[in-house]
Amino acid sequence: MTVRGLGSVLFAGSLLAPALLAPAAALAVRPQTVETFGFRRGAFLDRGMGARPAGMGDAFTAVADDASAVSWNPGGIAQLNRFSACAMYDVAGAGMGLSYLSAVLPVGPGAVGISGAVMNQGTYVRRDDEGTRLGEEAARDFAVGASFAFVNPRGFLPGTTGIAIGTVTESVGGTLIGLSAGGIVPVFSRLSLGWALLNLGPAAAGFSLPGIVKAGISYLFVPDDFLGRQQAPGAARNAVRISLDAGYGLADRTPRVGIGLEYAPVPLLVLRAGYRWRGEDLNVSGMTGLTAGAGFRLGRIGIDYAYQPFGDLATSHRIALVYGLRLSEEAAADSEWKERPLGVSTVGLEEDAIPDYEDALRFYREKNYKEASRLTERAVEMDRMYWQAWELLGSCRFGMGDTAGSLEAYRQALEVNPQNPQLKALVADIEAGRIKAGGQPPQEVSGSPGAGRSARPAPSKAPEQPATQAQPSQAGTNPDADYLKSVELYTARKYDDAWRSAAAALKANPKSWQSWQMIGNCQFAKGDKTGALASYRYALQLNPDNPALKSFVDQQSK
Repeated sequence: MTVRGLGSVLFAGSLLAPALLAPAAALAVRPQTVETFGFRRGAFLDRGMGARPAGMGDAFTAVADDASAVSWNPGGIAQLNRFSACAMYDVAGAGMGLSYLSAVLPVGPGAVGISGAVMNQGTYVRRDDEGTRLGEEAARDFAVGASFAFVNPRGFLPGTTGIAIGTVTESVGGTLIGLSAGGIVPVFSRLSLGWALLNLGPAAAGFSLPGIVKAGISYLFVPDDFLGRQQAPGAARNAVRISLDAGYGLADRTPRVGIGLEYAPVPLLVLRAGYRWRGEDLNVSGMTGLTAGAGFRLGRIGIDYAYQPFGDLATSHRIALVYGLRLSEEAAADSEWKERPLGVSTVGLEEDAIPDYEDALRFYREKNYKEASRLTERAVEMDRMYWQAWELLGSCRFGMGDTAGSLEAYRQALEVNPQNPQLKALVADIEAGRIKAGGQPPQEVSGSPGAGRSARPAPSKAPEQPATQAQPSQAGTNPDADYLKSVELYTARKYDDAWRSAAAALKANPKSWQSWQMIGNCQFAKGDKTGALASYRYALQLNPDNPALKSFVDQQSK
């Protein structure tokens, strides 16, 4: 994703591929000789860094959405919306190991990245011209690089583009400089294409960098929850990503193909598998090609592991510590499953969408409606229930003169939060032609600068039994058998089953305040205070005459 150039070149050295292809073959015969190191500089750069991509069969060109992207696709780092870092160590055996560190910092509409890698290739025997042994020395290769990526300007292909430069220095060779470039092109929601030209540079003394040309495609499938609502990618269950890479090695003149799979059964855990193929005969026995891995996510911190067998040459075990995950693109990156009742104006916001919203407000104040619009579009993709972001998006489009687009966003904000009389009045004025788009949007609109937005209450440990209980039917309501079943299940403390039954009742009657309150009870019992308060408030919107519930909500909101 982005530091493949020099920077990219430097990091993009996943231990074994090249480092264990030509070099390792010689290593198996003469593990302590100069010949061990092959004829290419920085052979370890032939594979990118990081454990996550390695576990996915190296099919990461169209994904490249974490700090390891600097070694896969220089354009990928522009996708990151917060400071991100990756520290990795790869143990390959036979005295070989690879250490890697990268960091990415968003800057304006783009990002900058730096990285460094150290490849420890064990020791080699030094001899003079007559073959006399002079001693042993450690063989270490170094790679460092820097990259820059930006969001493509309007009028060009959508997506991001980046460049990188890096240097590789070998202890038994010289130093080479390489350039890299790449980009991400979103086709539609969840489907993206990627391209990369990595480690390109002139040869020196017969040696060259492992240049690569490749392209990829990735699709992220996020199923609806059991209420039939779209889950936010950063908190989704059973999310699946499939990616495919195809490329050609310029130095070894061999094609390569990789396919990868990520599956997030729960937001805390990601499982990975992949297969990589190269059009060359390594003359090794044993299992090669297959890869596997896993990742654990807790907020913005994650740990990734990858397993890569290289037949009887070696087996790579990679572990990486990552920070600042781009939750919006990662299928599982939050420690809780945040349910969002449809239409709740005070629903808890995806933590990952908040920085984009706040940055958008800053650009809006500066009347940079184009950049503010881009950020709010990204925020609402992360959290479709973020009505404030929808409203701000409408204001940005209004400022750019897009009447139809502003009305579309404003109406979406009202669909999520109908209790917004100011916005309703503004929409009516625009529809009647009393206000023309293209000027400064009204500042009193709640999604505009200075307006308040719902805050996510600090989570707290829920008591074993919620303080409020769902009540049976009252006059004017008609809870069905599913609701009554949910009461029975809730009493038996089968909260997941009770939740599903209440959700089924809501499908038949979305205005059943008892069912919303029951879902809130289940959420509270499971420790999701934020989700519970959101459900309770919606129940109160449907039935304000509920003093016991109102008192409880007020108490828990403090």
